[in-house]
Amino acid sequence: MQMLLRTPGVDLFHHSSTAGVELAASPDSPARERWLWDVRLESAAAPLTEVFDVASLEVTGAGRGIHFINVRFDPAEIVAAIAVEVLQVEAELSRPESEIWITIIESGAVHDGSFLVKTGDVLVWEGDDPLTVTLRPAGDAQ
Repeated sequence: MQMLLRTPGVDLFHHSSTAGVELAASPDSPARERWLWDVRLESAAAPLTEVFDVASLEVTGAGRGIHFINVRFDPAEIVAAIAVEVLQVEAELSRPESEIWITIIESGAVHDGSFLVKTGDVLVWEGDDPLTVTLRPAGDAQ
């Protein structure tokens, strides 16, 4: 099951708040299972602690100014990384079966199959989701 996370009426990227925004986490409720990872947009890079490790990337734009994509994770359980793709033409992305991919649309819009994914949207691919995904800029004709 592919997830598209969208919050109607709330534009995560066009506000001046310095508060962090959680985009995805596992588990989604710490009361049910042991925490493994989370992905957040924040105004500063997340610090390393004894409990979790961090991958951070400073980004600008999309009306939010300078902000950080922070991936906090339990290094005893998983490995996390951040990669940037700038789509100017159609791109085919392939993930290994054991990985979870989270795509944050920082600006613009792309087509994921028949879905239009816009600034502020987050896509999650995991488990039995397709291992190869084709994304193309929204301005491209097909």
